[in-house]
Amino acid sequence: MTRLRCFCVCACVALSLTAMSCGSSTTSSEGWDQARIGNTGVGWWVNAIKSAYFFSVKISPSSQDDTTGRATVLTWTQKVVSQVKSSTAAPETLVPSAPTTPSTDPTVWTLDQNSPKTAAAVATANDPNSADALVDGAADPFYDPTKSYQAKGLAWEVYTNGTYSLNLQVWQMPSANDASVFYTTDSLTNSLYNNVTWTTCTGNDPNNPCPAQ
Repeated sequence: MTRLRCFCVCACVALSLTAMSCGSSTTSSEGWDQARIGNTGVGWWVNAIKSAYFFSVKISPSSQDDTTGRATVLTWTQKVVSQVKSSTAAPETLVPSAPTTPSTDPTVWTLDQNSPKTAAAVATANDPNSADALVDGAADPFYDPTKSYQAKGLAWEVYTNGTYSLNLQVWQMPSANDASVFYTTDSLTNSLYNNVTWTTCTGNDPNNPCPAQ
């Protein structure tokens, strides 16, 4: 948390020195490479990629006019994405432990006991069969036999703060290019993601990660 806050302050200072405004679309080692946000009608959902990882983060219940839920899921995604330092790290090493307090959110989040597969600890899978069994068929787009790649691993955890439930999945793809291809094209041809109206996040600054509602 301290390091992330420090980054935000330092980023603003650095940008001001180059006559650029804080909150603009700048490149940062802490931010995502690409991201988008959408609302399913019952929850905000963020997809993001960083290096070889695809992140799926959903908060519910959260309607389209729930700005707190929207801000929280963006904060969570930024927190997890910022952990990426190497494209070879196991996905589970990027998943926050619980209880945890992401960034400026003062709420303590614990493991959601209503999610039996992740109630005790982060769930992981490293092959199509175990991933498909773990997430009840939602692994199909990551192991599409018509594509030139297969996901290398999955880490899944579900948290709650008493008001919201937050579902976090971290998928490790074979390479950053594969993650980008999956994000920009392949994922959006699958029913898991193509029925959401997405808004592209234009910058990776933690203070202004997506266009205003």
